[in-house]
Amino acid sequence: MLLFCFSKKLPLLLFIVLVFASLKGVAQPLYPYWDQYNRHFNIYDNGQLKNIEVAAPQSFKSGSNICAYVTDVLDFKIYSGGKSVLVSKFLPKHYLCSDALVAWNSGMASYVFYDGRVKKIGDEVLGFSVNDSMVAFTDRFGYFNIFYDHKIRNLDISASLNYTLGRNLIAYVDRHNQLKVWSKDTTVSLEYFSDTLKFSCALNTVGFIDNANRLRVFYKNQLFTLDKLRPKNFVVGDNMVAWVDQNSNLKLFHKGNIFLLEDYDPGSFNIMDEVMYYKSMQNELKIFENGKGKVIENYFPTQFSGRNNTFVYMDFRNRLKAYQEGVVYSVSEDIVNSFTVYPNLIVYYSNAKSLSFWSRGERIEVQLN
Repeated sequence: MLLFCFSKKLPLLLFIVLVFASLKGVAQPLYPYWDQYNRHFNIYDNGQLKNIEVAAPQSFKSGSNICAYVTDVLDFKIYSGGKSVLVSKFLPKHYLCSDALVAWNSGMASYVFYDGRVKKIGDEVLGFSVNDSMVAFTDRFGYFNIFYDHKIRNLDISASLNYTLGRNLIAYVDRHNQLKVWSKDTTVSLEYFSDTLKFSCALNTVGFIDNANRLRVFYKNQLFTLDKLRPKNFVVGDNMVAWVDQNSNLKLFHKGNIFLLEDYDPGSFNIMDEVMYYKSMQNELKIFENGKGKVIENYFPTQFSGRNNTFVYMDFRNRLKAYQEGVVYSVSEDIVNSFTVYPNLIVYYSNAKSLSFWSRGERIEVQLN
């Protein structure tokens, strides 16, 4: 939500500029697809359908704000910021997309496209992974590195084969077998690695079981002990850790607070970004919101997905619904075959042989034949 206090002393033009600058920071969802009926490669970009290529691409991959593709003549292009640009005349051997960047390998060299710029990250890179605005990779000397904010940082002088990449941090095991967390040029040592240690990470959050079998969380540069006994299981999400303790209680750590959600083991629970869902004892769908579980449906769906604060699921009639900011929306009254969830965007195919885009209550439908 944007909140402005308009003053007579503030010129109208300056006020408009401030509003526009703030809106630019909002994620603009995009989705690429091949329109076989019209023979076009199109991209849905923030409510508009744009024709990008007239020939089918050899391959394409995308995140919520960027798309990379290999054209029919084997050019490598990237669509970002409302336009498509040629970044390489060489066919990439391997490429990956996150929501914010593209990393690829072209023969001997590897590159990153981020914030409208191409940067070479190394020669003979042995492997890389991406998440949001970060790339983790091992260079030809075996050094383990991270690309973040247009810079390359060396994390360890030997390759780390055991790491988890979050949206703004990385948890990894160094050459001394120690679990460490790197975030914004700060490295913190957490625990020596052993067979009993287990860790996972997401935005701002690293959850792990230490060598004393305690459940702990590293959250915004602070270390918390959540449970002194090893939990039955646990999952990590953005700013969240959920677990079932030894007494079968479902508990949740969220932004520094601990909540007792249920006094039973729900069996089925998980976190998608910052959306937590689980099954009640009555087989209901419950979602965590504002410190408590809330019943959304009196059944538990078999098909569902989520991003950010949106949970999307098929109801018992195979119609698509979305839970967003405390409201359940009927996304489609047609029978839905498949769907994908992006931040602020739901894309689905229906039995009516159409492709539909749903964003903030508005829908665009494209006939595919």
